[in-house]
Amino acid sequence: SLVLKLRQDSAKPQPEPHATELTLLRNRMLDNPQLDWNVAEMAKELHLSTGHFQLLYKRTFGVTCMDDCIAGRLQMAKERLIYTSNTVLEISESCGYHNVEHFCRQFRKYVGCSPGAFRRKG
Repeated sequence: SLVLKLRQDSAKPQPEPHATELTLLRNRMLDNPQLDWNVAEMAKELHLSTGHFQLLYKRTFGVTCMDDCIAGRLQMAKERLIYTSNTVLEISESCGYHNVEHFCRQFRKYVGCSPGAFRRKG
């Protein structure tokens, strides 16, 4: 019946509002993690408050936008440590870090070893 069909349709999980825009933004961020990404600018781009943006991002992807950005930067750094002979300083700068000590601390926290140790294991 029509009523049953309407009830079934309304019971289907609805996609997150802004899901398409969030996905496009996320893909751009993960493709370019070296850029200066920040919550305020990303929220502004989608015409959302920072709080609402952060809530939607986490609900959509299961991770905060800045954790996603860090993961993208560290993935890029791991690839450059393996496939280039660039220094740790050069790699940190090319991955969007303005401070090599901060890069090394974050790398150790998320990867479990220093960039140099990661490169030697590679």
